[in-house]
Amino acid sequence: MKRWMEWFQNHSLRFKMVVLLFVVVVVLQVFNGLVFTSIVSNKFEENISESNLKTVQQMAINLNQAMEDIVNEMVPIRDEVLSRQILNDGEEDSDDYISQYIVYQGMFNQLIAADNNYQFINSMLILNGSQDYTFVLDEYLKLNGEPLFEKILRDNKVTKQCQWGAPVPDSYFFSSDKEPVISIIMPVYRYGEVKSMLIVNLREEAIRKYLEKLGGGDSTLMLQFDREHAVFGQPEQWRKYTHEEQKALMKFEGWEEVEEIGSSVAMSSQLSVNQWKLSMVTAKSSISSSAKVLSKYIIVIIFTTGIVLFICVSYIVFIVTKPIKKMTEIIEANRHTRQIIHRFHPRYRDEVGVLAATYNQLMDEIQQLMADIEKEQIQSRKNYVKMLQMQIKPHFLYNTLEAAKFLVEMGDPNGIEMLTAVGKFYKLSLSGIYDQVTIREETEHLTCYLQILKLRYSSKYEYSVEVDEKIMENEIIKFSLQPLVENAVYHGIKRQRKKGFIKVLGYQEEEMIVLAVWDNGAGIEKEKLGALQKKLSSAGNIQAADHIGVINVHQRIRMQYGEPYGLSISSEEGIYTRAEVRLPVRKSGIERGGGHV
Repeated sequence: MKRWMEWFQNHSLRFKMVVLLFVVVVVLQVFNGLVFTSIVSNKFEENISESNLKTVQQMAINLNQAMEDIVNEMVPIRDEVLSRQILNDGEEDSDDYISQYIVYQGMFNQLIAADNNYQFINSMLILNGSQDYTFVLDEYLKLNGEPLFEKILRDNKVTKQCQWGAPVPDSYFFSSDKEPVISIIMPVYRYGEVKSMLIVNLREEAIRKYLEKLGGGDSTLMLQFDREHAVFGQPEQWRKYTHEEQKALMKFEGWEEVEEIGSSVAMSSQLSVNQWKLSMVTAKSSISSSAKVLSKYIIVIIFTTGIVLFICVSYIVFIVTKPIKKMTEIIEANRHTRQIIHRFHPRYRDEVGVLAATYNQLMDEIQQLMADIEKEQIQSRKNYVKMLQMQIKPHFLYNTLEAAKFLVEMGDPNGIEMLTAVGKFYKLSLSGIYDQVTIREETEHLTCYLQILKLRYSSKYEYSVEVDEKIMENEIIKFSLQPLVENAVYHGIKRQRKKGFIKVLGYQEEEMIVLAVWDNGAGIEKEKLGALQKKLSSAGNIQAADHIGVINVHQRIRMQYGEPYGLSISSEEGIYTRAEVRLPVRKSGIERGGGHV
């Protein structure tokens, strides 16, 4: 976890802001999705249940109205039966039967013609125990010959003005068994007793088709007549329920408008005309699947809004962090540039603009300070170089004058030649005011120096100067080679008995000028050579008592040209020593106006 945090913290501000905002957007959208989807799904399921209940109630109202229409059409017929019974005082002859049959037939025709009664009615019976009237839509239906008046009174407790019977097969009335019927019984009372009955039989199949026509979609419509009898709009759907679920759904008494029964939900409404119960039974999975479809749409919407929100937030982060990123690039560019010349110019005076203005002002001050420091360093370096030159000149002058004095005192004619060479040497040394000279001038100066040393030490050594003519006009610092030759003589040639030889070489190697002083003297011990090379590799401000001339040469070259230029020394004790100066290929740009001063 710590590594991931470190990895994250090392990224740019823009990256961190985008990642953090992305996490926030994802968390918020997931939270909103879970909460909102749950709430909407629950509310949607409630709305489906309420919608189904309202649908059932409307269906019940329509069916109840159809049943009421039939009952209302039956009332005039019953009144006609009652009036006829009063007029005849309960006695009817055959002539009166025929005329009355015609009247009842007309009333039956009016009954089936009213509204949509035709689709429900199977037959109409008027029973009084002595003369019965039968009116059927199917002419093949014939009464079964049983005493229906007594049978109906026995099987039905007739206590109401209009009583609805349970479904029975039509063989209960007729000789054939074609379909179940439901009877509407209207008793005709005289002197407190039932003297006649008006019976209208409804076709159960017609009621089922009526329910099927109403439709229930994935739900099952169920019309319960009592706790044992019911008709279904979609019988095949009813068969999907288990026996326990069917038994629970058939509960008739104590019903509620909405009941959860097992894996189903039943929405019910009661018909006022006959107390039948119309129910719509819907599987919970069907309601849940509808809610899931809605939840999927909600999730897609939330996901889409999340993407749009993230894009908008990322764009805002990009706009906000763009000047910060630009300013970071400016700072990084200045870090790799010594002149720190890059500046950031903001458009607005917001927090970033104030920060940029402050940074620019600070960089201007630092640039000015660096320029002042650079001037001071240049002046200090010049002063230091002068000091090194002053260390070299008195050192050589003292040694040379001592040798000339000795030769003159001894009457040696070489003393005069030595003083002549010394004069020429210092004439070349003091000519000009510049620290840099050409290699040609340095070589001429070095040749005078070698002549002086040869006069001092007679036949102690020989020398040669071999410098490529191509590099003669290149630049070199004054007195770079003279201390090296001096070391070759004093620390190499003088410390051996055999005749010495000093060779000065000059050539170009790739992009460098190489000037070498080689001698076959005593060489340098391995330990001392290592110590000297270590001093040269770190000769920044070393104050050395030994090898002051060599270190001074190295410091002057390094200060003037920087790395990798300078002095290197290699040696093998008793065999040779080689001091090598490396310089940049740079032509001398100094114009000298006529001769030496």
